[in-house]
Amino acid sequence: MTGVPEYGVENMDPFHIDKFEFDFAGNLKGELRDGRARGLKKCIVDSASLTNDVVETVLHCNLTIKGKYKSSGHLLLFTINGNGVTMIKCVNIKIHNVMKLGYEVRADGQKYLTIKETKTDHSYDDGRIMYNMTNLFKGSPETSKIVLEFMNENWHMVAEEFGDPMVNYGVSIVIKNIQDLFKNIPYERFLFADF
Repeated sequence: MTGVPEYGVENMDPFHIDKFEFDFAGNLKGELRDGRARGLKKCIVDSASLTNDVVETVLHCNLTIKGKYKSSGHLLLFTINGNGVTMIKCVNIKIHNVMKLGYEVRADGQKYLTIKETKTDHSYDDGRIMYNMTNLFKGSPETSKIVLEFMNENWHMVAEEFGDPMVNYGVSIVIKNIQDLFKNIPYERFLFADF
């Protein structure tokens, strides 16, 4: 999680988000910029297994994402036109990942692991999400407060509607780090944990 630059692995906690653009159903578009995500290094692995060439993991985490945002469009019943600062706290988010591995033989004659495919889902079984956003409606702090209260009271519905892109973005960064590690360390060294 702290990164291994010599193997191309980025620091994941905190993870810097330069710019993440999103486009949700209901014509809600926006971006998160100058952001930071924290909490990955404290995730708890509930289970991990390797069967043949399939790795399956289940973990749960408490994550916090902070940054500047812009958004416009429709959020459930509300028309949003916001530009401000956000903090999203995910408490006890459960992440389940299945990765099918393979290998390739490179020009150096050594085998290297590859990820053939990966599938991830998430849930909030015993968790919750808390939103804090300034200026959801430009120039109308009263309306912003009402919508923010609605989002927090109905967090599960909001998360089901709009949570996938953020989770998928985070998972894609972790998968990229794993791929970079696989590209830089031959299979034999993984087999004997020689790195």
